[in-house]
Amino acid sequence: MSSSPRPDWAVLHHAYGRAEDVPGRLAALSGADPVARGAAVSALSSSVCHQGTRWPASAHVVAPLVALVDTPATPDRPTVVHLLHAVALGELRDDVLPFEPGRVFAAAERVGPSDEAAVLRVLFEDDDPDPGTVADVADAVAVRWAADAYRAAERHTPSFMTWLQDPEPAVAARAAALLA
Repeated sequence: MSSSPRPDWAVLHHAYGRAEDVPGRLAALSGADPVARGAAVSALSSSVCHQGTRWPASAHVVAPLVALVDTPATPDRPTVVHLLHAVALGELRDDVLPFEPGRVFAAAERVGPSDEAAVLRVLFEDDDPDPGTVADVADAVAVRWAADAYRAAERHTPSFMTWLQDPEPAVAARAAALLA
């Protein structure tokens, strides 16, 4: 789906732990079975943009989702671009677009790899987790994951521009929102 290196899904996390299930979910989006596609959309929605929160795996689903929308034979492209919109922008409503990424993502600049590792350890690895140990950086880490997903989508602006002319009105509308 993408010419960039494949991520190591076993080391990436989503809302429910390791993201090893993501490649299969992405592959199901191009399949003929509408039930499997629906299950994949549901699973991806709840795992890589769970209630608006993005995760380390979120930025890595952007390129495959763009590739799916770029492929005219992909079934239900409007649903795929809707998922992409959720990953790239979270739960931002249209009335707050456009927004200033520099201002919105400022907290991400103070997050280091050790901060992210500490949050992931507390969330997924500690037998007796104490969220208080990462409370001072957890929100900033979540902003970093959102910024990473946004920036991953930003690299696909040329595709979004072509989607403005898409024969599917829902694809064109989401493209406009992504460009805003």
